[in-house]
Amino acid sequence: MLTKSGGGRSAVDIATAVLLPTIALLELVDGEYRPLAAAAAGTTFGTNRPLDFSVDPADLLDDEASTEEDALRGDG
Repeated sequence: MLTKSGGGRSAVDIATAVLLPTIALLELVDGEYRPLAAAAAGTTFGTNRPLDFSVDPADLLDDEASTEEDALRGDG
C-alpha cells in the first residue's frame, strides 16, 4: 500500500504481505520517490519529516494479522 500525505510530497509504504512487517517513508523529489526512513518489525521506525513520528511496524498489525503470521512461521 502506498499512500500520499501532506500535499502529496511524501508517501508511506507499509508492507504486510511479507513475514516480517516493514514500513518505509518515501519523499517525492523531481518526480521520483526517494527513501527517507525504513524499519522492520522489532525495530523503531522514526522520522521528523513531514512530522515527528516513531513506531515499531509490528505495533501497526492487528491481533488477527499477527496470528496469521505466527501460523505461517509455525508458531501458532
